Amino acid sequence: MTAITMTLVGCAPKKTAEPETTKSLVLYYSQTGTTKAVGEFSEQKPVTEAETAIFNAACGDYQFPLGTPLTFVSRDIAEGREYKFTVAAKGMDSSEAVTTIFVIDYNEEGAKPEFTQVVR
Repeated sequence: MTAITMTLVGCAPKKTAEPETTKSLVLYYSQTGTTKAVGEFSEQKPVTEAETAIFNAACGDYQFPLGTPLTFVSRDIAEGREYKFTVAAKGMDSSEAVTTIFVIDYNEEGAKPEFTQVVR
């Protein structure tokens, strides 16, 4: 494992007695943590009914159609299993396109799979 240091900077309003004054406060937060190596993706495979069900559970209620999964690779991660689907889709001009959609199927009982990234 590798130790990392991360510094996050954010803004929050500062409370003062003068309401007409512009209020701001910069908060600094520093935390030391560790990283864990993530395994490699498996070899590319054709999508089966099981992977289609995971894809549909993650993407089925998205406001725009994301396409039809063709192939996938997957790997185990701390939260569950990550899938990288190759998807046949329509471009903005209705032309045929291929996109990549990442989905996490969580280990937690009853958790719904979730898509995390669309690469067009």
